[in-house]
Amino acid sequence: MGIAINTTSLLAASAGTTPPGAGQTGAGSQTPQPALHQPCRCAQAARDGYGTLAGLARTARSDADALAGAVRLCAGLDWTGAAANLCRERLDEIGRAAAALADQAEGTARIAAMAGGAA
Repeated sequence: MGIAINTTSLLAASAGTTPPGAGQTGAGSQTPQPALHQPCRCAQAARDGYGTLAGLARTARSDADALAGAVRLCAGLDWTGAAANLCRERLDEIGRAAAALADQAEGTARIAAMAGGAA
């Protein structure tokens, strides 16, 4: 049992035209056929996703930069003692995490831009 393929319809559809009678399955019936020459909706969805991802990466970068600035301000407080030392250690950890997030967000934004989104 073989599969019948209407190559005339496929070739015409890929060229942007449809020959008379293409897509008919019975006498006078019309079955909608996918147009091969139309842009893929998946590609547009992917471009939209890349744009959204790039925007979110920029926001993450901005937030990480703001966090790093706050950490720098807090590190300069005139405060001594064990609690101050623990606080500074924690602020250093947060500062390193913010820097890593900023770097990752920057890389993600570049990848999204190269893949088709807005940078």
